Amino acid sequence: MVDDVVSLCPSPYATCKLKDFEYVELYYFTPEGCRDAYENHQTQHEELLGLANVEGVLSFQPLAVVKALKNVVQDSDLSWRQMLMAKSSMLDFLQTNTRWPSKHIQALALFFVCLETHPMRTQPYGEEILLHYQAWVHCDWYNHLKWGTGAFNISLINEIQLQAISNEVWQQRKQSDEAEVSFFCSSRYCSQN
Repeated sequence: MVDDVVSLCPSPYATCKLKDFEYVELYYFTPEGCRDAYENHQTQHEELLGLANVEGVLSFQPLAVVKALKNVVQDSDLSWRQMLMAKSSMLDFLQTNTRWPSKHIQALALFFVCLETHPMRTQPYGEEILLHYQAWVHCDWYNHLKWGTGAFNISLINEIQLQAISNEVWQQRKQSDEAEVSFFCSSRYCSQN
């Protein structure tokens, strides 16, 4: 029997990258990213080809496999909810559609659990800080996998790096707040009162 719900799939571009142990933004696994991939796929002709570097050899591949989506949102700019939904979808994809070693999938799953349960999450801007940390570490981990330099244990949260990112986010917030106050006070409202 046909499924009750039509599930959207990530783009072929994202799935190919993951199968090759390459980093891909979590956006591709959000409902918005899957919808974007579906709509983009509907407008592309199946026979369009693009050049791809496959194990050091240039070859023609379907355009959907070699072309990133236009509307990709960087991991650090996702909402917390989007990140949670995307990581579940991505982990399910890795488990069922790739030949990734189970130890890598388990480490990645534990990484997200550690982020979800980290005490920083309850602090002001905590989720934003953890999203930035996730974006940086997640990409770096894939690079280590791809380069064969020995992947580090991604599930261990580096508190020193997390604090550095926290300081950076707080500094950006402070500058943004100062600019907002400056703009408000320089508006006609403030100058008339």
